Amino acid sequence: MGQEPTNNVTQVNSTGHQANLSTLSITFLKIYRSLNPTNHATIQSLVHAIGAQPDVPAPCCVPDHLSPMTLLYMDEAGNVVLKNYPSMTVDSCACR
Repeated sequence: MGQEPTNNVTQVNSTGHQANLSTLSITFLKIYRSLNPTNHATIQSLVHAIGAQPDVPAPCCVPDHLSPMTLLYMDEAGNVVLKNYPSMTVDSCACR
């Protein structure tokens, strides 16, 4: 598995984790059907776009479907641990 000791820690796999998080701000012109906006997000986008209420922010892109991630790692005692973390990776977003 390519184990390389580093500072008394054995690294099993270091490919990293990409959670696919999105922090986009959505304006009225950018709300597409593919973003699956709610009715509230559509109205909020209109109110924000015309400036009718200055304190109303633009809707934003948020995760709407998450999937689990399985990690294989070594704990402090040197045991190989396989653990499944639910809802760790964002698969798709929606405008809310």
